[in-house]
Amino acid sequence: MQPDKRFVYYLMGATGIVVVPLTGFQCAHHGFRATLLETDDERRAWILESLRTAIDRYVASGE
Repeated sequence: MQPDKRFVYYLMGATGIVVVPLTGFQCAHHGFRATLLETDDERRAWILESLRTAIDRYVASGE
């Protein structure tokens, strides 16, 4: 499994946030795409903070 797909599944399971892996677009780069349609500022801030925390935890885990 591609590393970005593994992270996407981790993120969805850990936070409920859904993003799209770049390799899903037949892209050679690993990463993800996120589209924020949330109009509530507090909810949007929670999403971004949760995303940052999840990235930090995932990187620290060595996956």
